[in-house]
Amino acid sequence: MHLRDQIEKELGIQSDFRVEHGYYADGLGIATVTLPEGWEDRLTPLKDENGITVANCVELYDVASAKLAAGREKDHEFLKSLILSDSLDFQMLLDRFILLRDKVENDTLLIRLRKFVDALSKERTYFKHQIDTLNSYIRKTKF
Repeated sequence: MHLRDQIEKELGIQSDFRVEHGYYADGLGIATVTLPEGWEDRLTPLKDENGITVANCVELYDVASAKLAAGREKDHEFLKSLILSDSLDFQMLLDRFILLRDKVENDTLLIRLRKFVDALSKERTYFKHQIDTLNSYIRKTKF
């Protein structure tokens, strides 16, 4: 059995793990996602009850910046949830996001940031600070 298949079986959306814990894991190949420079050095070990590392997980800000770069509606919803739950330092997200500069086409990052501003603007009451921060960031950052 391939590792991705095992992850799907044991931790995936159809698993007992999801039912018990309320979340699940997707097994992805490295070609599936664009991660910021240096992500390998920030992997976080996931240990079992005996302290044995069973997986190395991509760190939250690397995941969040990859989601921002992907720019799909489901990614925006994920990011909004992180913001609303105070699980994300927004400036740190932007610092990590710019590390994608050499991994994507020239204007992709700028397009994705603007798209996220549009998504946040639909709920401006909740995201005014982030919208202002993003607009300032877009004006002053060289992509």
